[in-house]
Amino acid sequence: MILLVRSACRISGKGFEMAFRMKSLKSAVLLCVILLLTFGAEKTDGYSYKVKKSTGEKVVWANKLIRWRAGAKSFPAGSPFRTALEIANWNWNTTPADFCFGQPIYGVTSVARGNGENEIWFSTDPDALQGSPALCYTWVYSSGGKLWLKEADIVFDAGIIWSPYEYTGLLGPYGGPCRPFVTTGIHEMGHALGLGHENRFYNVMGQDPTHVNTNKGMTYGYAGADATQGAVFLYGKTTTNAFTEDLAVTHWKYGGAGEEYSIHTPTVIYDRNMNVVNSDTYAGFPRYHLKSAALQQRWYKAEFTYENNGFNTQYNIKVRFYVSTDRTITTADKEIRYPFQIGQLSSGAVWTSAHDISAPNLKIGQTYYLGVIVDPKNEIEEFAEYNNASYIQIKIVP
Repeated sequence: MILLVRSACRISGKGFEMAFRMKSLKSAVLLCVILLLTFGAEKTDGYSYKVKKSTGEKVVWANKLIRWRAGAKSFPAGSPFRTALEIANWNWNTTPADFCFGQPIYGVTSVARGNGENEIWFSTDPDALQGSPALCYTWVYSSGGKLWLKEADIVFDAGIIWSPYEYTGLLGPYGGPCRPFVTTGIHEMGHALGLGHENRFYNVMGQDPTHVNTNKGMTYGYAGADATQGAVFLYGKTTTNAFTEDLAVTHWKYGGAGEEYSIHTPTVIYDRNMNVVNSDTYAGFPRYHLKSAALQQRWYKAEFTYENNGFNTQYNIKVRFYVSTDRTITTADKEIRYPFQIGQLSSGAVWTSAHDISAPNLKIGQTYYLGVIVDPKNEIEEFAEYNNASYIQIKIVP
């Protein structure tokens, strides 16, 4: 018996690692425009996953390695969407879970749902898309009294302006025209390995375009703490990855539950009475107005979200704050007062918290970037280092 399960991503919205990320901004803008012309039953836990209704048993792949057959027209030779697809793969393959999306097979001239192959392509077929920006179909079969995943197909809407690049200014959550392909790819691949939608936590299986880390003018999608923990639950711990630990910080947070998806909103800066500070929109994102004298007197608290995407609980994690004149936050920036330690962050934990900041002698009228770095001295060996820093935009006012 073969059964079909559909998992949609309906959110509206505008070695690998760093070296494998996209480079050309000019090409990115052009591609966002051209793309439109060229592509003619879940259980509630800290994450959700597919189960057999009669027994509650999880539904997974018997073989923990699958490879995507990528449509030739959708992913032609030289297309940056090939690289973006492999970045989405990489984000799952570097987690502690014992599951792997192998190197995609390119040049596939015929793709279809339910043909026994794991395939991925762009389409304008309304029957395949069902009104979604992207949709993952999974088929299951019964063997030994259990249900197993048999096939997964991911279909992207070719009518959407997608960006295979991760430049912040291109992306909808930051005022740009494009929806990020990588974050949606990570979301749909989560469905393919057996995860369901999530609306209770900050999570890539919720509102994926805003489950990101932003620094250095780039916005990176990633699997994240809760979804990674779900993958480990489904498939166990990897025995092949060199590193199984990862920390992350972001200027997004859980903002509430949609019908199926978690809603994410920007983190904020509070005054000493825990009121949100006045802000405007700058470069498509909030910019908070801080009074110079009050900032010197420790009257503000900066809020960020911290995640443990790794396998083990981490203790006494150092966190440092910085102020920068640009969107690149590094330890070379000016460190400001009141660093702190996260005493304990369990595997799969997502923690949004606000902490005191104090920075003297900042120029009135100037825009700055209040930065944060988790594990600034790289004391923890991580499978991803790019997601350890982020920022909030601030403007100094009298």
